[in-house]
Amino acid sequence: GRYEDAERLSCQLLEISRRTKGILDEDLAKSLVLLGESRCRAGKHVEAESVLRESAAIWERSQPDRWERFHAASLLGESLAGQGRSLRASDAAAAASKFAEAEPLLQSGYEGLSARRNAMPHARREKYIPESLHRIVAFYQSWGREEKAKAWKDKLVHTGVEKPGTKGPVSPPALTPAAERVRVATIAGI
Repeated sequence: GRYEDAERLSCQLLEISRRTKGILDEDLAKSLVLLGESRCRAGKHVEAESVLRESAAIWERSQPDRWERFHAASLLGESLAGQGRSLRASDAAAAASKFAEAEPLLQSGYEGLSARRNAMPHARREKYIPESLHRIVAFYQSWGREEKAKAWKDKLVHTGVEKPGTKGPVSPPALTPAAERVRVATIAGI
């Protein structure tokens, strides 16, 4: 379905970016984020990690103060947290290590996006900042840190992202296949 389509389109875009752009190119970093995000949404957290690390490294070297760097960090944190959730039953020590690595990435991702909110296009700001908060709440819930999850959930309410007393899922809803294709094409500029 839709995740496979998004991943396939993201892989095609990445291949084009690698052939036509330099190693530190902004388009390459954006393509890597699209692929990593598609893989995270599909639950392929291990596969998402390497492309998100590469994107974050490109932003760090070329334009460390851009909001896109912090979006990549937030997604990388999600990838690591997803791996931690998968490992909890089989290898508690490895899971704890993934959670410990994810925590500062998730927090710095949110803080960086929030601090650069005025530099972000409106649609990206309205989508990525709430998503980064949702990732943190879901992360602390999956790690069993309910007090921290509650503190971040309160921040969701305080920032107006969520209404007080809601008990809905903390993850943002998945896009329809058509909406995902439009999102990928829009970000890619095609």
